[in-house]
Amino acid sequence: MGKGSNPKLIYFLSLIGFFAIFSTTISKSPVLPLYVKALGGNEIIIGLISAFSPLAGILFSFPIGMLSDKIGRKKLLIVAGIVFLIAPLLYLIVNSPAWLIPIRFFHGTATAILGPVVSAMIVKAYTSSKGEKLGLYSSATLIGRALAPLLGGLILAFFASSQIPLVQFKYVYLVAFLLAIPVIISILHKFRTSIRLGSY
Repeated sequence: MGKGSNPKLIYFLSLIGFFAIFSTTISKSPVLPLYVKALGGNEIIIGLISAFSPLAGILFSFPIGMLSDKIGRKKLLIVAGIVFLIAPLLYLIVNSPAWLIPIRFFHGTATAILGPVVSAMIVKAYTSSKGEKLGLYSSATLIGRALAPLLGGLILAFFASSQIPLVQFKYVYLVAFLLAIPVIISILHKFRTSIRLGSY
């Protein structure tokens, strides 16, 4: 496809990227180390938890890229959207910091899928302007990444005086869940309507 084909696709993908990265970033920055300590964890647990999210990216990004060529990018993007939606709820039910290790790994699989799949879609759709469109998508995700710690910190500060144990952390993860809702709704809606991504 050329530069002018499917002009709405980049805005659709940028919207998904903004909310997805906003959601996953607010789940870890600045809340995660504070949540671990509140649950009784130490610095070693914090280090392990912080390592497991990028580990998912390391392990899955390359296989996901290959898999997307075989089964289609639409299905993988839907899977990523489901993970983005489910993962924040898992933080709400933990009672031990050790459980945050598999949760962060699970959450990290969503970004491991999103990155290569979206990049492949952009490159295929905009052969003559792929650099420009990749930059636009990257900017959208960076805005989400920048706003997430600010909002997370504000939520933690606002509820810090609450007498309910861990309530400030629960609200952060509830917001992360709410931010993931537009991701899955956009994916499911746009894939069956006007943008027609069946070829991706």
